[in-house]
Amino acid sequence: MPNKLHNLPVYQTFADAVDIDLYRKVRLKVLRRGRPFMIDLPGLRDLRLVLEKDAWICIDTLLDDLPVMAWTGFEKASVFDRSGSIPCELNYYHSQAAVIVDSILHSLSREMDLLSESEVCFLDNVIPMQLLSHG
Repeated sequence: MPNKLHNLPVYQTFADAVDIDLYRKVRLKVLRRGRPFMIDLPGLRDLRLVLEKDAWICIDTLLDDLPVMAWTGFEKASVFDRSGSIPCELNYYHSQAAVIVDSILHSLSREMDLLSESEVCFLDNVIPMQLLSHG
């Protein structure tokens, strides 16, 4: 997907910032899975979010997965800053992207919380390995 982004004209680009806790949740999820993944955005019909290590890309599935917007260029040095947000670049690929940007971030936050809760439930079912004493 990043290569596809580089070949598309950007409608508008803004300096933006995303919540540091949300960024950490997404980044950790991508690193644990070892590859990008896609989530549905409840309430935003036909839109999905592709979460990659260095980009969050909102795509329209009815338009051959063309990007609507993308958060890129996360300033990783800011991850250790406790200001509450991490600077990034927000690219619009559609003239009406600004209308849904807040809804997308809200849905992403809710979905990350749901994914975290389901993993916690899964991890609660794991029986810890006991060390065997050799003697």
